[in-house]
Amino acid sequence: MNDNIKVSLAVLITLLGAITILYFVNEWHMSQYDPQKWQSEWYSEHIDSNEKKVYLLGDSRIIRINETRVTDDLSKDGYDFTVYDLGAVGGEAEYRLQYLNEMVATKPELIIFGVDFIDFRPEPSWSVSKIQTFEKPKSLLPDPEHFFYNQIKQIDNLGIDRYNFNNPKLTTLEIIAYNIQDISWWAQRTEMQPFAREWINTGNYELASGPPLTTHQLDELVDMQSILNLVRPDKDSPAKHALETIIRECQKNNIKIVLVTMPRLQAYLDAIPDKQFNKYFELLNNIQNNTNVKIYYLHDKYANLDVWWDIGHVTGSPSGQIYNDSITEIIKNEANS
Repeated sequence: MNDNIKVSLAVLITLLGAITILYFVNEWHMSQYDPQKWQSEWYSEHIDSNEKKVYLLGDSRIIRINETRVTDDLSKDGYDFTVYDLGAVGGEAEYRLQYLNEMVATKPELIIFGVDFIDFRPEPSWSVSKIQTFEKPKSLLPDPEHFFYNQIKQIDNLGIDRYNFNNPKLTTLEIIAYNIQDISWWAQRTEMQPFAREWINTGNYELASGPPLTTHQLDELVDMQSILNLVRPDKDSPAKHALETIIRECQKNNIKIVLVTMPRLQAYLDAIPDKQFNKYFELLNNIQNNTNVKIYYLHDKYANLDVWWDIGHVTGSPSGQIYNDSITEIIKNEANS
């Protein structure tokens, strides 16, 4: 066998080995973020629990609640509840509808569902609304843009829009960077926030729990165009219909459920056009009339306080304890009603 053949075989074997390793590492990574798998498992593990459970449902704004602190404060006041923060990025009603039967089967005492201005858009909030269609590759070699897009879209809420698929090298580096952040962040999570593993785009947890920025610092970061794109409440929104389905199913199974409007910075509230602002609350009133659900309004409760980590989230540091206190009071109020 001549040297050229030996070199070619060595290169081929090395290439095949690298591809094989990449494939299995990628498949393992995908399995870690498969909500169908681990969310169903979590509910099944808690189906026979004798705990008096309270579930906090919603998106990344719910994740900021310190469920351990809330549980401890309730216990000090004689309330025997275990609070589970089931917040997840993109965790709107359509997302929760997938696991409704599993959730109801665990028989929580109370569900607090966080709703926000951006939840009730005309198109699906979290699913395939932004998934592009790619033609079948015309070459035996994979198209890099096709490969990366199809891999990333398998991970709910990874943030398809953040990546530049025309630049595979940059996409690769960005994915590596975000996963390194995720390792340091996820290591600090607790069993009490089992669904927060989807929250992998907002930096590590230490930063999220850091000191708050002042409202003055944040006012300049409010993006009017983003608000116009996202705050588009629609009475026929898939999220609205999904939320009403969830509420009715909980009520049918004697599970108390309430809605809570998520906190927002005053500059953000001021930037929402009056028409859209009013439509949002008209939509909530419609949901309340249709289902008789109780709504607690926190959207402007901390709007002018320096308790913000960014323009959309209360800090997880002690400065944000007021948010935990509000949730604690809601649970007490519902327990006594």
